[in-house]
Amino acid sequence: MVLAALLLLPASVAPVYRFPEPAPFAGDQWHNPYAGLEAAAWRTINLHAHTAAWGGVTHGVGTAGEVRRAYRRLGYDAVAISNYHQRSADGAPGALSVYEHGMNVPKAHVLVLGAREVHWLDSPVVQTVHHQQWVLDHLRGAGALLAIPHPGVRRARDAVALRALTGYQLMEVTSTYGNWEREWDQALGAGRLVWGLGNDDAHDVRDPLQVGESWTSVASGSVAPESLLAALAEGRHVAVSGHRGHSPLRVRSVAMHDGVLRVRVDGPVTEMSFVGPGGRVRHRVASGVGSYRPSQDDAYVRVVVRGDSTVLYLNPIVRHRGTGVPTQAATVDAQATWLLRTVQGATLLTLHGGVRRLAQHMGRRVVGSSLRWALAIALRALAAAWVALAAARRRRTGQRGAEKTSRGGGVQPVTR
Repeated sequence: MVLAALLLLPASVAPVYRFPEPAPFAGDQWHNPYAGLEAAAWRTINLHAHTAAWGGVTHGVGTAGEVRRAYRRLGYDAVAISNYHQRSADGAPGALSVYEHGMNVPKAHVLVLGAREVHWLDSPVVQTVHHQQWVLDHLRGAGALLAIPHPGVRRARDAVALRALTGYQLMEVTSTYGNWEREWDQALGAGRLVWGLGNDDAHDVRDPLQVGESWTSVASGSVAPESLLAALAEGRHVAVSGHRGHSPLRVRSVAMHDGVLRVRVDGPVTEMSFVGPGGRVRHRVASGVGSYRPSQDDAYVRVVVRGDSTVLYLNPIVRHRGTGVPTQAATVDAQATWLLRTVQGATLLTLHGGVRRLAQHMGRRVVGSSLRWALAIALRALAAAWVALAAARRRRTGQRGAEKTSRGGGVQPVTR
C-alpha cells in the first residue's frame, strides 16, 4: 500500500492546465519549411536506439559501440543512443546527446534531443493530459528539442491529448513499431505545429529487421549536433520508411508559387499524395513531379511519396496570417489547481482524524489495517475529486463551444 501511495503521489501534485482550444491553422499565406532547399545536402540520422542499460532492467541489447558501428556500416551520418534516463554522447561529430524520458505504465515517453541534463519527474501510473503537460513543461529546460515517440503504443497519447498538448516540436510518425500518421494529423488539425520524425527505436541492433527500417533525412550543412538540431527545429527534414537505411528517392524541391504547391522528387516514384486535414488525400499523381492548389478548407498540406520499397513523409506546409505561425502554450489554471489542492487537503485531514480515532478505540493492533483502509479511501477520494474537476472543465469547455457556435465562430473537429 505504501508503494502504491508513492507511485500515485506525483499524480496528486500535478497542476490543472488550461489548454489552447483546438483551432486549425488560418490565413492567406503559407509557411513552407523547405523553401530554398533546392541544393540541400541530406544527412541520414537515427535518434532512437537502445543498448543494454540499468543492469538489464530496461529492454536493450548490446553496447553503445555496437549500435554506432551497426549504423555506420549502413552509411548513416549520425546516430543517437536514447536509453531511458541516461544522457549519451561520445563527443564525435554528429553524436547528439539524447535520452528517452518516461517511467510510466502507459509509455507516455519523450525524447529529449540535445539533452543538457536528465530530469526524473514523471507520473508512473496516472497519465491524464494534465500530467503529460506537466512533464513537458518540466522538460523544456532539459534539452534543445522535445519529441513524442511511438504516440500510438498503448494509446499513450490519445486524441484528446494530441489536440491539447503544447511545448514539444517533433513526433515519430514511422518506426519499427508502427505508423502514426493518424496521431500526427490529430495534432496538426488542432493547430499544433509538429514536425515528423522517422526512427528505428531499435532495441537489438543484431536483429537486421530493427536497423535501417525508419530514419530521418535532414537538410543540414554539416553533421554537427547544433546544425542538425537547428534543421530539425525548423522542419527541414523528411521522415523515411525503407530498408537498410537506403532510399532511392530524394526530395529535389518543395515550393509554393501563386497558390500552387509544387513538389519534385528524384528517383523511381510510384505515387505522390497530397494529404490535408484529417489525413484525407486531396490529390494523387503517379509521378515524381506533382502539384496541388490547396482549397480554403486545407489548413495544412503534407506530401507522402512512395517508391517500390520506400516511403517519404514530408513535413506540412501550413497557413498563417503573415506574422508567422503562432506559438501555442498551455498555462496553469490557478483556480482549478487551488480547488484540487483544497479537496486533497480536506480529504487527507479528515482521514487522518479518522485513523487516530480508530486507533484510540480499537487498539494499536489494528492501526496498520486501519491505515491501509484509510489510504485506500483517500486515493479513491482523490480520484473522485479529479474526475469531478475534469467534468467541470468539460462543461465549461462545452459552454464556450456553444457560445462560439451561436455566434457562428465554432470550429468543428476534423475526424477521419
